[in-house]
Amino acid sequence: MKIIKLFITSMLLLSSFQTFAAEPLRITTAADFSTPENESKVIELTINENHLGGVVSNQGFEKLTGADADKFTLAGNKLTFIAKAFEARSDNTYRVKIKATVDVTIFFGTFPLETEKTITVTVTRLHITTASNFSTPENKSKVIELTINENHLGGAVSNQGFEKLTGADADKFTLAGNKLTFIAKAFEAGSDNTYRVKIKATVDVTIFFVRFPFETEKTITVTVIEKLRIATAANFSTLEKTQKIIPLTTNKDGKENEVSFAIIEGNGGFLLEYRGGRNRLSFMAPDFKEGQSNMYHITIRASTVENNNFLETEKTFTVTVTKNPDDDGGFHITTAANISTLEKTQKIIPLTTNKDGKENEVSFVIMGGNIKGRFLLESGNGRNRLVFMATDFKEGQSNMYHIKVKASTVENNN
Repeated sequence: MKIIKLFITSMLLLSSFQTFAAEPLRITTAADFSTPENESKVIELTINENHLGGVVSNQGFEKLTGADADKFTLAGNKLTFIAKAFEARSDNTYRVKIKATVDVTIFFGTFPLETEKTITVTVTRLHITTASNFSTPENKSKVIELTINENHLGGAVSNQGFEKLTGADADKFTLAGNKLTFIAKAFEAGSDNTYRVKIKATVDVTIFFVRFPFETEKTITVTVIEKLRIATAANFSTLEKTQKIIPLTTNKDGKENEVSFAIIEGNGGFLLEYRGGRNRLSFMAPDFKEGQSNMYHITIRASTVENNNFLETEKTFTVTVTKNPDDDGGFHITTAANISTLEKTQKIIPLTTNKDGKENEVSFVIMGGNIKGRFLLESGNGRNRLVFMATDFKEGQSNMYHIKVKASTVENNN
């Protein structure tokens, strides 16, 4: 009675697990592979561990016995087919059965699961020598030349051909002779921008007056690369007779290769600089021109290389020069009136005027508003500044502090 009771409990738990599990255990590695003769093939074994509905542990793989088992080795999840020569008029397909085991823990117990799958490797004398992986900039088609190892087939080659097989991305490719063309696609942010097509190559090889038909397949992958974009804004403004620094940034900064910049046209007052590992435009604004255009334009070209693809783009920048309201012949403090700082930090506020650097120095005095002496006026080395020590931030109260400063100087005995 006790044995029967335990068996029923186990069956109920297993039934409960099957109810809660997202899907049964599966070996997700492809079933069929091929490799050129005398070339080993390493196959990574994987399972659907993220879809078992629980915490996975004790994952393992086992090579089961079989006629071709000695042609394979297994270390961890790496299954290796040992290099074999192609044998004419022989079955060059080798198979091995793999068992996967895993423990899955869900809230009411741990369950051991297992499954099996047969992996097949076909040794080919014929193989497609075209590379497997390609990339292309978005909206640019890619033409791929398909080739085979025709000089290493041991006989006279005839009736060579290629065929595009069906598949999810097959309509993204066209095939004419041995020219496989990937049709231009836009880059889709957040999506898989990799497209695959399986190609079959066929050929007849005549050896000692006997003709042998050969065929093989290969998957060709094309990845669409996002185009190069200059991320810096296009329009800026600056006061007359001031320098404007414009950092140049792109969506490829920090990639495998640096981005270079060049001025294409409109170099009026602009300078292209490389400082501290960064590119920037420097613009020295002229006087504001009453009744005339105060807009200055420059076109920049950016270029880089990504995955052996040359990328470039252009962008026009516009800087509008505005009249300095303090440049009216009067005497003005040019330091900004409104400044912010974090609580419990020291804020240094340089004091400047439109008469700095003239015949006489400018002096400052505090006229009012220095509550509890939080502002300190410092002068020295020809420079003046305010030092403010910020208090704690006060919830629900005013956190604004005011001070009134007077500046004075002498110019032309005035």
